[in-house]
Amino acid sequence: MRARAAGVQDIDGAAEGLAGRVPNPLRPLARAAFNLRWSWTPGGAETFRAVDPRRWELCGENPIRLLTEASAQTLERAAADEELVERGRALEEAITADLARPAAPPAR
Repeated sequence: MRARAAGVQDIDGAAEGLAGRVPNPLRPLARAAFNLRWSWTPGGAETFRAVDPRRWELCGENPIRLLTEASAQTLERAAADEELVERGRALEEAITADLARPAAPPAR
């Protein structure tokens, strides 16, 4: 259990590190990028793609690479897009809500 906690701390630290490198409005996207739930959350991939469609494809649809490799100008443009920012917030909230659900009881 202790190793799991350390792993979660490492991921949380990396997510916050990336969040600190992007404009404030994009911080929810940076945190969401480190949880694969973005990939099955409706609209998740489309939200990341909206940051920079070309870079999204070049990065192999990897949101961490997208946010790391996108230019400062691209990230500022994305941060100024209120609809995109709201979608990023909603994505992070959906992931947080999913994580907060009680675990299903074990199958018998």
